[in-house]
Amino acid sequence: MEDHDLKQILSGLISVVQGISSLRTHSSSAHGQGKKTYKLEPRHARLAVHSSHIIALFILETWDKKKHEINSYI
Repeated sequence: MEDHDLKQILSGLISVVQGISSLRTHSSSAHGQGKKTYKLEPRHARLAVHSSHIIALFILETWDKKKHEINSYI
């Protein structure tokens, strides 16, 4: 059951990453204005920033754990 629950969380995080990427593409000044303009507020920015932060932290902690596991075998 735990593995299924964790896989479900990770699947949701993949959706978050895709959403942040799309938001950046469609509303960023780096890509010019599209047909639809977004009315982003500070709360939207905080949601994207904090979501990105927790995903990056999870990836770094996972990488660090695997690195330590490999080093313990050597």
